[in-house]
Amino acid sequence: MKPVPTASTVKPGAVQKGVAAGAFCSPPGATGFTGKGDAMRCTIAQGDERARWRAV
Repeated sequence: MKPVPTASTVKPGAVQKGVAAGAFCSPPGATGFTGKGDAMRCTIAQGDERARWRAV
């Protein structure tokens, strides 16, 4: 069964804090920081069905 995308409650341009590398995220293109302060971007890699947090 494929995961069903859910609507995001993040406002455009908002930066999310406390994200975890590799965790599912939305919307693609969102930006965030880990608890240690590392910059992350929400992206969909080739072969993935859902977006995940990845280091910038």
